[in-house]
Amino acid sequence: MVDLIDGQQNIAIYMRISDEDEELEAGGESDSIAGQRMLLMDFIRNRRELRDYNVIEFVDDGYSGTNFDRPGVLNLLEMAKRKEVCCIIVKDFSRLGRNYLEVGNYLEQIFPFLGIRFFSVNDGFDSFYSAGAAGALDVGFKNIIYEAYSKDLSVKIKTVRKSKAEQGKFVTAFAPYGYKKEEGSRNQLIIDPECAPVVRHIFKLYLSGVTKTEITRRLNEEGVPSPMSIRKRRREPLNRSGSRNSFLWTVGTVSRILEDQRYTGDAVYGKVRPESVGSKKEIKVPKDQWILVPDAHEGIITHEEFRAAEKRKKSYSKKEKGNGTESLFAKKIRCKACGHALTKIEKGKKISYCCKTGRNLYKNTCYQGRIEEQELNGAMISCLQNFAFMTSQPHNDQTRKQPVTRNHMTEIKTLQRKISKLKGKKFSFYEAYKKEKLSQFAFQERLMELEHSVTILKNQYQTLMENPVSEANEEPFTGCFPFDTCNRAMIDGFIESITVERNGTVTIRWSFMEPFICP
Repeated sequence: MVDLIDGQQNIAIYMRISDEDEELEAGGESDSIAGQRMLLMDFIRNRRELRDYNVIEFVDDGYSGTNFDRPGVLNLLEMAKRKEVCCIIVKDFSRLGRNYLEVGNYLEQIFPFLGIRFFSVNDGFDSFYSAGAAGALDVGFKNIIYEAYSKDLSVKIKTVRKSKAEQGKFVTAFAPYGYKKEEGSRNQLIIDPECAPVVRHIFKLYLSGVTKTEITRRLNEEGVPSPMSIRKRRREPLNRSGSRNSFLWTVGTVSRILEDQRYTGDAVYGKVRPESVGSKKEIKVPKDQWILVPDAHEGIITHEEFRAAEKRKKSYSKKEKGNGTESLFAKKIRCKACGHALTKIEKGKKISYCCKTGRNLYKNTCYQGRIEEQELNGAMISCLQNFAFMTSQPHNDQTRKQPVTRNHMTEIKTLQRKISKLKGKKFSFYEAYKKEKLSQFAFQERLMELEHSVTILKNQYQTLMENPVSEANEEPFTGCFPFDTCNRAMIDGFIESITVERNGTVTIRWSFMEPFICP
């Protein structure tokens, strides 16, 4: 018998199922949460050294394994870092994740460092017996297969979902507000008796002439739970990180309801698509390419009501349409009180920014004025010019450090490119192995060499980042000076965020490391 770490009484079992698993029905019940739970609990009961420990469950239902941005796994890792669990058990490596580098990093470095034992049941993996190079090779090989499989899987998923959507079945992760998924049938929508009346009320108010802003204020004033509040109360997954007022009704939420044709009973699929596999960024798809199946489920409103709302929206949009000028500070400037991005307002050639969260409430603590884009532009240029002036002054130990040099910046960029290039090679190795141009041993050997090279480059990169002071005889890095104009590329490169307080005070947080110390 192998004893687990003394003083730690908790074992964690982690279970995950994604929409991809369900769509393909790969393995049926064995891949469901219930199936995984049964497998893991049987495993614990059959191992004498595990029986006397408390079992804590962590579940992610409906989350992809291509990244670690999942509530269940994040909670598990937080407990692991606090050393509140001594052992983690999963069905197979792909449940923890399909990203080779991330999973390998946890299994080979983080968990051993924390003294956590790791089991992958179906892979026959026990970190206690699999330590060292042989274990790392086996884990690395299996995880790169999982990651490549993840990318290949997306094509099959898209085909299956499209086929189901053409039959009028509901195929996306979350039911729209006002509906819920029928119990025992995840592909069928039924009316939610709690939320559907709110949807009808919103359409009724809008068609009677009430503006979306006023509708929003009324809903918040009356204490009507917002879609996010409903999901939080029901313990449903939240697919966004909330700011302070995330659970209020917003004009955007009301607008999305008024624009959603599914409330008529029609099934609509394919309005957006991911920019790339695993990407969170979505691209709009032309309307003639959508999949639309009439009367696929019970409607909350009539088609006539939806068309009337559309007609009113088009009329309003024509009057309010701006000139489409490039927004320099979009998504960069936020209200400090509510955390929301300020909205761009165009009036002729004049552009300004304001916080629209305040319009969602009759009483609010947000910034209530408008900031002119021209003023922000001028403030940014002035700051950058001051930085340029200070870094160009003669060396003075009391006021600043040695300026960052051109050679130093070039070295950092070169290392970044080399690391990125090496990481991309793992899939070319996998393709060669898949086509039998490489043996399994040669494939694993090359992966080991690649990881070794990446580690060396990362260490060099870390050293450069931690020691930005360069030789005194090198030319200071002033390639971007002087600053006399401002564009979106500069803002993305130099500014991490801009916050505005209620009194109008503006704080700029720079994305670069200041090469001097202000007196």
